[in-house]
Amino acid sequence: PFLNVEVVNAGDHGAVWLNTELSVVSLPEFQNGATHGLLMNKLKGNSTDRIVEIKPAEEQLSPGVYARAPLTDDQITSMPSVMFIGEYSTGKTTLINHMLQAAYMGSQVAIGPTTDNFFILTYGTMDDIIPANRLVQQKMLPHAGNGNIRTSSLAELKADALERCFVVRCRSELLRHLIIIDTPGIVSSLSDKANRKDFDYIDTIAQFARSSDAIVFVFDANKLNIGNSEVVRTLRLLYPVENRLVFVINKADDLPISQLSDIRGNLAWSLSRLLKRETAPSIFVGSFWDKPLRRPDSCRFFQQYLRAFYDHLRHVAENVHSLRLEEIVVRAREVRGLALAFNRIAKVATTLTPKNRKKLRHKLHTIYPRLIKHKKIRIEDLPPIEKLNDLLLEPSLLTIPRVSNDALTKVEEFINTDLFKFKAVLPWRLRLRASLDSKGKDETDFDWAAVVSEAERNDWKNEFTYLYPSYNHLDACQLRHIMIKSGISSNMQNKIWNLVDEDKDKLINENEFYLLRYLLGLASRGKRIPDSLPKNCRPPAMEFKKVRKSDEKSESDEKKKTKRKRSKKKKKSRKKKSSRRRK
Repeated sequence: PFLNVEVVNAGDHGAVWLNTELSVVSLPEFQNGATHGLLMNKLKGNSTDRIVEIKPAEEQLSPGVYARAPLTDDQITSMPSVMFIGEYSTGKTTLINHMLQAAYMGSQVAIGPTTDNFFILTYGTMDDIIPANRLVQQKMLPHAGNGNIRTSSLAELKADALERCFVVRCRSELLRHLIIIDTPGIVSSLSDKANRKDFDYIDTIAQFARSSDAIVFVFDANKLNIGNSEVVRTLRLLYPVENRLVFVINKADDLPISQLSDIRGNLAWSLSRLLKRETAPSIFVGSFWDKPLRRPDSCRFFQQYLRAFYDHLRHVAENVHSLRLEEIVVRAREVRGLALAFNRIAKVATTLTPKNRKKLRHKLHTIYPRLIKHKKIRIEDLPPIEKLNDLLLEPSLLTIPRVSNDALTKVEEFINTDLFKFKAVLPWRLRLRASLDSKGKDETDFDWAAVVSEAERNDWKNEFTYLYPSYNHLDACQLRHIMIKSGISSNMQNKIWNLVDEDKDKLINENEFYLLRYLLGLASRGKRIPDSLPKNCRPPAMEFKKVRKSDEKSESDEKKKTKRKRSKKKKKSRKKKSSRRRK
């Protein structure tokens, strides 16, 4: 769903809100908004049971060879889920209520830790709350929209943790497309930890993180503390799923834009070091609540980040099923490769004695070519030889596992036949309104927030400093090689330069350099470059001293004076040396 962000003024009082409205286009196939349910009907028409038929081959491979959890049907059919996590009193629940446009049943908002419960929010025609124990006893919990929750992940929770989980039904249009998980805040004091002794908070967070399609980590702009030991422990726990992790700096309307930019940059640097990422993480800045902004002049700044954040959630809802299918395809090919390899090895040796292990390791280089020729497969379809060598050395592996022909045939049918049926349905796209209905409707498909995120991802800041800017500005000569390297025509280069150099002084600052690199990238990919840029696409002003002719003259005069002084000193030293020699 696309969340429409609109600026609302409150008359003479001067208060400014950032209002969010759900705007979903009702297409013939999605008339009732039950998009996920109709997709599931299509998938069931193509037999989702075929996906679960990979399971027999997985089970016949011993745990020492293939240690993944068994594949379940809801790994492809469950609705996309987004988990919100963060310290207590960072505004997680308020943010969720702001997105839902209503307070869900059971939500509590206060300054300190309010609850130790996990709330799973789904769509329903009536507001109610159900213990998760009842959900686990059922295979699925259907609701309006014909979606379901991933019950396999709940079933793996411990009994103490499951008692603190509740399913909440809400009448919110957003929940027709997403499941939202609200988690208790991270606490560090001993008294707060004592209240959670009866269940493992970190283990529960890890379980929900593995089954979530997106994870939103919320920080408070006024008390951002990345050095908290519990926060660091939780972030390191999320390292295996860091590709699903985004960050939100909430409660940011108390601070000026300049300070928020510094906070965001410092947080990006700290998170990159902690998570050992080569690229900067996605960080959104905003103030998510139903009260007016305390700094109305920051409204445009927050609006850009709000739209970027909601676009990210929409992207999750649109692409989650195709991404899940890709993961299952990778899994099926991995199972097939292991099954073919071990079935072939079983013909050479039946038991894994030390002598046989050594013999098999030497014969793998001859087994693989024969297997490729006989089965007519590629070398990429088989596990790496190094991995198979490590498995053969595993002490827990006493016998060579064999996969039956029936189980292997089902995997082959899924890869060669059923996969194309699923691809006919996926990737699933919601053809939603991609433009704002507010007064300031933009013609371009990007804004300044997108430029900043792209700059952090590609490290354009360091690139700017390597070009040796004079007084924090670059001229056209310093950027000529970048313009030529883009491969676009000279006319397009001039057009982009004129869009970036708005004041026509033939100099660009750091923010304008980001915009230049972004527009060059769009043009090189064949995207249309607009004739003029709206305000939301322009970089904020930077107060830097530009190079003047008088400054250049003064610099040259100073250089000449220093040269003269050096020459005089050299002459004096020469005279002294010559006089000493004469004496």
